[in-house]
Amino acid sequence: LRIWLDHFIQIMDKEPRQFGPENDFNCMDPRNMQTRYMSCDWTRSEAHPDHAHQDDDDIDEAIRNVRKATFIGLTDFYHESICMLQFRSTKILPLTCQCTDLGGNA
Repeated sequence: LRIWLDHFIQIMDKEPRQFGPENDFNCMDPRNMQTRYMSCDWTRSEAHPDHAHQDDDDIDEAIRNVRKATFIGLTDFYHESICMLQFRSTKILPLTCQCTDLGGNA
């Protein structure tokens, strides 16, 4: 793990910026993943964007995509996010989503 982290720390501030599969340490590139996922061009042949783009991540495109999303859940609040999605979809709050649920799920 330390070698992997050191690799990205070393290339982080180099000019010109170091991007693409030749700089990804044959693994996932951890730099700015949220912006990358929200601005990714899914027409690429990759199943998901492991590599940093050849240019800077497009923060404006990421913001536009967040604003267009019909729903965004939070992994830290997974159960609550699923409850919100169910309610928004059906206009019914399942019993497991109510605060009176003694199972501690809500």
